[in-house]
Amino acid sequence: MVNRQFQIVIADDDHDDQYFMQQAIKRSKISHKIISVYDGEELLELLHEDKEVTRQIDLIIMDINMPRITGIEALTKIRSEQQFEHIPIVIMSSLVDQAERENIISLGTNAFFKNPLDILELDNIFEEISTSVLHLSRKRSSLLE
Repeated sequence: MVNRQFQIVIADDDHDDQYFMQQAIKRSKISHKIISVYDGEELLELLHEDKEVTRQIDLIIMDINMPRITGIEALTKIRSEQQFEHIPIVIMSSLVDQAERENIISLGTNAFFKNPLDILELDNIFEEISTSVLHLSRKRSSLLE
C-alpha cells in the first residue's frame, strides 16, 4: 500500500475553530492536506466543481451552525448523492441537545463530537479520528489500488 497524504476538508465559519482543528491535525501526525471552507455552500461547491479533488477527499469535518447552508443541510445533501457516499463525515459542534444529535447521526455522519473546551481534549478527538474514522479511508484506498 502506498503511503499518501490524507485530504481533509474543514467546513466551519469560525476561523479560530478552523485554526485549532488544523493545529490538532498537525499534532496528530496524520500526513495530510487541509482544504478549508467557510460554510456548507462552499463545501457543496467544492464537492461538485472538482471531481478529482472530490475523489481524493478522505474526511470532511463540519460544524452544524454555519451561514447560508447549515451543516445539517450540507450533510443531508452530501449523503443523498451516491458519488459522495465514500467520504467519512465528522460533525464537531457545540450542539448538546440529545435528540438533535441522534437526528444528525441518523442522517449519516460517521462521528459526532462536542466542541472541546481545551487543546488536550481537541488532541484526543483527533487521535480518535485518526485511529477510527480515517481507517475507513485507508480501507477504501487499499481497495482502489
